[in-house]
Amino acid sequence: MDTEINEMKILIVDDNMKNIQVIGNILVEESYDFAYATSGQQALEYLDQGDFDLVLLDIMMPEMDGMEVCRQIRSRDRFSKLPIIFVTAKNELEDVVEGFHVGAQDYVMKPFQRAELLARVTTHLKLKMQQDKLNELNENLEEKITARTMELKDAYDQLSILDNAKRNFITLISHELRTPIHPIQMIATLLKEHVPSAEGRELIEMLNQSAERLERFAGAALRITQMQTGQLEPEMKNFDVMKQLLQIENFLGQDMRDKGLKLNYDILGSTEMFGDADLIAYALEGLIRNAVQYSPKEEAVKVLIAEAGGKTQILVQDRGEGFQDDVIRNFPEFFSSSSLSQREDQKLGLHLATAKLIMDMHRGNMYVYNDPEGGAVVELSLPKYGEI
Repeated sequence: MDTEINEMKILIVDDNMKNIQVIGNILVEESYDFAYATSGQQALEYLDQGDFDLVLLDIMMPEMDGMEVCRQIRSRDRFSKLPIIFVTAKNELEDVVEGFHVGAQDYVMKPFQRAELLARVTTHLKLKMQQDKLNELNENLEEKITARTMELKDAYDQLSILDNAKRNFITLISHELRTPIHPIQMIATLLKEHVPSAEGRELIEMLNQSAERLERFAGAALRITQMQTGQLEPEMKNFDVMKQLLQIENFLGQDMRDKGLKLNYDILGSTEMFGDADLIAYALEGLIRNAVQYSPKEEAVKVLIAEAGGKTQILVQDRGEGFQDDVIRNFPEFFSSSSLSQREDQKLGLHLATAKLIMDMHRGNMYVYNDPEGGAVVELSLPKYGEI
């Protein structure tokens, strides 16, 4: 006999002590723990006071019959799943149906066989034991889920605090950068008008461009941080990317002239695309700046715009030494902050990482590879309107 089942407790309810003795002797022989009640009212009182796992209930009793006792038991929430077996001489079909209707799980007809009674008792005690274990497991699971939910909430709250701190920090940095930039630009404009030499005006223009670049960086960093923290949605709209490219070419004009470079365009379709124009322009500026930096002198940086597979593709290609093998091999892990911090060439990584982030915001893709004929290629692939 299962030790766990022996520890479960049975309540016998019958107004006939002889019947109680017969059933009790059978249960004692099998080491079952039991108590007995000789009336329905006494049975209800025992149930309220004790902890029983099964009820063997006679139907024909004075004052309160077994049917009413069963109804009363089922009316108590804590006994809604308590197994009840009717032990009765009433064997009419309507009695059996009524017994199940009021909440009994099983019937044992008098006179009964010892083996039959034990088989019914053992079966329902095992079911009760399994149900109790399942309930306990569910309670433990609910507690774990509640605890885990609280942990996740705490983690989310901490992340929210960190996001707010990061957003506030970037906002502060952007403000602090822009505050001195405007006077620098104003002074540079005034100086340019009063400096007679071409060399001096050229230096002032470089100063002005550096200030503009710093201002663009501050604005882009703030917008990217706001989007990462859910504070700002990209300003999606149709725009002509050639306008941004021409502005970038003008902005990088001095760097290109210093190396004798030129920017060649290869247009294989419409230059109209959909997205956040400022962010895409910032991504392209970083990629073209990289291409200019790593291109040999007197070469061309190529920008190809095409439509393929319902997407807009923009390729930026230079004729430099190309990407190192680890950049291509570890793409996109290359863009992680830990990877960038360990690289000597962090400027290259910063521009690529920023472009990748902007592509992710547009649900686009970014690829890096080397041209077999020489040079590095960065490919941006963006969904057309309505797919972002």
